[in-house]
Amino acid sequence: EIRLVVKNPILWNAEKPFLYKLILETPNEVINERVGFRTVCIRDNRILLNGTPITFNGVNRHESDPVTGAVMDYKRTLTDLMMIKENNFNSVRASHYPDVPFFYQLCDSIGLYVIDEADNESHGTEELYFYEDDYAKRMQLAHVRIADNPDFIEPTLDRIRSMVIRSRNRPCILVWSMGNECGYGCTFERALEWTKETDPDRLTTYESAYYLPDDREYDCSKIDIVGRMYPSFEDVRKYLDHDPAAPLLLVEYCHAMGNGPGDIEDYHKLIEEYPALCGGFVWEFCDHAVYGGKTPEGKDIYLYGGDNGELQHDGNFCLDGLVYPDRRPHTNLLEYRNVYRPLRSSYDLASGKLTVSNHMDFTDPEDIISASYALVLDGTRIAEGTLALPSIKPRTSASLDLPLNVPSKGRCFLWISYVLKKTQGALPAGHELGFDEIRIPVADPRYARTLMAMNIASCDTGCPLSYQDRGTLIVISGKAFSYSFDKRTGMPVSMNYGGEELLDKPIEFNFWRAPVDNDMFVAGRWKKQRLDLAMTRAYEVNCICNADSAEIHVRQSAGAVSVQPVVRMDTVWEIRSSGAITLKVHADKDPQILTLPRIGIRLFLKKWLKVVSYYGMGPMESYVDKHQAARHDSYTETVGELHEPYIRPQENGSHYDCDYVSVRGKGLCLHVIPADENTLSFNASRFTQEELENKAHEHELTSCGSTVLCIDHRMSGLGSASCGPEIQKAYRIDEDGYSFAFMLIPENLNRQV
Repeated sequence: EIRLVVKNPILWNAEKPFLYKLILETPNEVINERVGFRTVCIRDNRILLNGTPITFNGVNRHESDPVTGAVMDYKRTLTDLMMIKENNFNSVRASHYPDVPFFYQLCDSIGLYVIDEADNESHGTEELYFYEDDYAKRMQLAHVRIADNPDFIEPTLDRIRSMVIRSRNRPCILVWSMGNECGYGCTFERALEWTKETDPDRLTTYESAYYLPDDREYDCSKIDIVGRMYPSFEDVRKYLDHDPAAPLLLVEYCHAMGNGPGDIEDYHKLIEEYPALCGGFVWEFCDHAVYGGKTPEGKDIYLYGGDNGELQHDGNFCLDGLVYPDRRPHTNLLEYRNVYRPLRSSYDLASGKLTVSNHMDFTDPEDIISASYALVLDGTRIAEGTLALPSIKPRTSASLDLPLNVPSKGRCFLWISYVLKKTQGALPAGHELGFDEIRIPVADPRYARTLMAMNIASCDTGCPLSYQDRGTLIVISGKAFSYSFDKRTGMPVSMNYGGEELLDKPIEFNFWRAPVDNDMFVAGRWKKQRLDLAMTRAYEVNCICNADSAEIHVRQSAGAVSVQPVVRMDTVWEIRSSGAITLKVHADKDPQILTLPRIGIRLFLKKWLKVVSYYGMGPMESYVDKHQAARHDSYTETVGELHEPYIRPQENGSHYDCDYVSVRGKGLCLHVIPADENTLSFNASRFTQEELENKAHEHELTSCGSTVLCIDHRMSGLGSASCGPEIQKAYRIDEDGYSFAFMLIPENLNRQV
């Protein structure tokens, strides 16, 4: 036994991962090791590192490579951990087994807290109880097979010992996890007892102790942290509001499967609200798929869920990461990056004070982070500059003067950006840490959109409109256009403008989306209600045509064959002599249909209309509950660039809170602008929602030959319901009635003014 005394050591933490070099030398061997000093304990239901409360901003991670499988070399492991660090995570759960030894050495040096987990997962025993549908009850029944079976005490202990003894010198490991989803019993009671005897200076957790059977008294006294997976907000509050006996950790939450999750910011606010909620670990880091080469067109092929003939698999449940298998970021990684930004700001316009809150546990940003601001009006920077951050102690706030000359009209936002001004551990100077977008109230926030509509729509030709009744069609014509409406549906079937037909198919009301992975349970109900097959039927159509405008009033419904309508609607189509169309809708939803995926219209435009400009949240896809990485600005992209290539195709590429979207080509442009106080969301794609739903792989998608433009009054949130709770009410489309209005404004870009 060798004892070394280090006086006043520099203590290790994830923000300042200071390591000492330890050299052990004998005549025949020299060992170089890097060691860190730190303490970890629980006091007042807070996890304290070196006496300071910390919060886990964590991610679950498997060792997975699309080519080498579970074999991870040093370079790939370093790439993963640097991506985790760069995106503002401070911790990793080694789910569900101890990782390769250099993983922990890298976490030591990069600065990442680790929950190390023993290779115990008898999860499958709960599947043996076929007659019991409730997961919690199955777990309670399943414990007798292995977890509470004395025959498995030694095998369980063997795996715990292998983990603890191998890695107990690593400072990054703060918590030992006994395993994953095994139930609870004598095996873990003994394992926890041994762990506490052997390594009393670390903490312990084990999530499956939540599912205790009632057949005897179980000893959970050696569990320091209560672990939960995918609890609802109500469950979290219920535990924390009733004098909890131990801190709560979300060992898995926010299921990042496909296009999701949609509730990251809400969970972050919950964690900030409750000191005893010591953080969480998103599920999970990467999609697990096998690389299958390229298609003749050069598309990457990724295989999963039975593609290789395997009998036992979980379909696409392995595609549940923040990054693609090749480590390209999903939108949700960017979302987490900004949710976990180290600084957050708020602004008071009356006083001109910017308040900056420090969300770090050990670091004062004054010397290491630079901040800048930009006042942005309708996508144009009208003021900008740098900010001298004052000293802000961890978990405190400070204010600084920022007087702004705010205009009276337009959509106005204050952007506050944060970057490292010098190297901080593994992160280089200039590294972007995140941003705030603060809405600035103005007298008329819709000025730019209104002006745009007025300038284009009011360009009436002075030539009177003509009206023709052609049996099943109503035709409204002006100097530059001819529009046809089907009296059987009440919908436009043709929009000819400037001598060019803009539509490939009739415009239709749209209540469906290609289900995202987190829709997997509610989508069955939506399919049963046939929302994907809803067609529009007109009961009454009346047209009033004047010299400079025409109005088509329609009483109609939308629904599928043999079931009640999804909605019953009163609709007005107003056509001006300029060619501008205003659609006004009031829709009443059938009360038996609890929620909708979306409500809006779908246009099949000519494929040459392929350049998309919009003002809204971008440049990445954004949704009502997933837009923290996006900001309001003016963007222009092609239809192809708007597509997000999820391995299993699904709804993607929407843009939230838009003031307008314009699609152009061949000198023509179609603008879509809300005609009321609402904003809109939109998708523009080469693929129909039916194609996205029916194909199992991204490389199998076939373009429909049109530009499919979906204009949504509302799009449902994404949530985490593939594993977690149902989507929150604030993000559901479950009201009884909806009123909205859109303007469709064709424009000849070559028109001489």
